[in-house]
Amino acid sequence: MLSHDHGQIWNGTELAASLGVAPNTARASLDALEQTYRVRRLAPWHANFGKRVVKSPKISFRDSGVFHARQGIRSAADLRVHPQQPVPDRDRS
Repeated sequence: MLSHDHGQIWNGTELAASLGVAPNTARASLDALEQTYRVRRLAPWHANFGKRVVKSPKISFRDSGVFHARQGIRSAADLRVHPQQPVPDRDRS
C-alpha cells in the first residue's frame, strides 16, 4: 500500500483505514521502515505562502529497485506505460 503513495504526502489515517488497522500502527510501521532505511520521510516546508501550509511529510522509497518490484515494473517498456509515469515537459522537447 505504501508504494502507491511513493512521492506523495503521507496520510497515515487514510492508509490505516484502508488496511483496517489503527493510525498508531500505521505510524509505527512507517517509523520501522524509516529506521531500517527502506523509506525516506521528507519533512514539510513550513513557509506560509498564502496560508497554504502543508504539515505532512512526503514518503519515498530509498531503493528504486524495491519500489519498481512492488509496482510490478520489470522492464523499461513497463516503466513507459506505467499509470504514474510523469508527464513530459513540452518546453524541453
